[in-house]
Amino acid sequence: MNSNKLKATIKNLLQKRRYLIVLDDVWHINEWETVKYAFPTGKLGSRVMITTRKSDVAFTSCSESEGNVYEKDLFEAKEGRTLEEVAEDYLKELLNRNLMLVGDTTSDGRVKTYRIHDLLREISVSKSKGSKLCSDSEGTRHNLAR
Repeated sequence: MNSNKLKATIKNLLQKRRYLIVLDDVWHINEWETVKYAFPTGKLGSRVMITTRKSDVAFTSCSESEGNVYEKDLFEAKEGRTLEEVAEDYLKELLNRNLMLVGDTTSDGRVKTYRIHDLLREISVSKSKGSKLCSDSEGTRHNLAR
């Protein structure tokens, strides 16, 4: 399927639907230029979110779609700590609150996988019924509440 046909297919699929699309770590304006025509311009509350480290990409994509540019500082390293250390602190907090659990460990005791607590998973699945926007690792489709 060529690029134009794929864009038309995506646009037809999304037309008259509410959606959230995240384009993560976009580095070049031409990447945005390649996909932007695949998204309908309706006003149904749909959003396309782009994360980028390049201000020209942020401002170009946002000016074309009447969007906003938000500076990323929520997860920025603070007080000389690296982003990995900050992320590790967030993970430890989730583990301390029993929202995440250790799944498997390696032979030397390091954590290999994590899993979500069953109760939190059930709440998430229950809340997600209705919008057909997500599926779990078992392939079961769920919906996200508004």
